[in-house]
Amino acid sequence: MLGRNRLGLAILLGVIFWIGAGMTKPNTGQEQVYRFPMNGSSFLLSGTFGELRGNHFHSGIDIKTGG
Repeated sequence: MLGRNRLGLAILLGVIFWIGAGMTKPNTGQEQVYRFPMNGSSFLLSGTFGELRGNHFHSGIDIKTGG
């Protein structure tokens, strides 16, 4: 009895996943355009996300502004 319930649950979850996967938006082939978050002629980073700092990982990015 327990094995039958597990099989039914597995089938139900599979159908839900299959329907959900079919409802996603298809790729239209258009390339996404991303721009740098600041205006300027040089785009330089002085710190990156996940960079190891003294006793922690950096949780952001540092952008050089030339100042």
